[in-house]
Amino acid sequence: MTDTLEVGTAVAVPADTTFKWFTDFSHYPRFMRSVEQVFPVEGHPGRFRFVYTLAGIPRRYSIDVTADPESRTLDWVSVTGPRHRGHAVVTPDGPDAATVTLELDLELDSLTDRIAQALGLIATRAKADLRRFAHFTESVHNAADPAEAEEIADGGASHRTPLQWLFDAVFPTDERSS
Repeated sequence: MTDTLEVGTAVAVPADTTFKWFTDFSHYPRFMRSVEQVFPVEGHPGRFRFVYTLAGIPRRYSIDVTADPESRTLDWVSVTGPRHRGHAVVTPDGPDAATVTLELDLELDSLTDRIAQALGLIATRAKADLRRFAHFTESVHNAADPAEAEEIADGGASHRTPLQWLFDAVFPTDERSS
């Protein structure tokens, strides 16, 4: 079963800057609730591995990405893990604002996936992740100086729960070796 989901959010940052941050996957764990790590796959330009948790269980998937800075679009398709594809566009809303619109085509194979979609949990998570992206981008963009911006981008409070930290300590994973 395939389902399409569309969500968007306003960002009080110029469109080009918003697009730059949206295409920097290394920062996704800062605003995507379940994402723990994102890194490029060696030998595959444009492919990224995502490590995430679902119900406390570490999982992973890889996507092939195509970004077009001129049109401020980002397209991806999964090559491993849960099957999905997506399209994101960043549109200017004046000189200092943008809207990020995300369209996801999800292959809902499991009963759990279909229930989560029926209850609106996937849409709720996507909307919340986009809101956290907007807050993250605005915070970095509006930082008082470059050192503060770097601190916001590279650090700050984690959204991970103590149980997630404990699970990782008991069952460590090194996804780079797989």
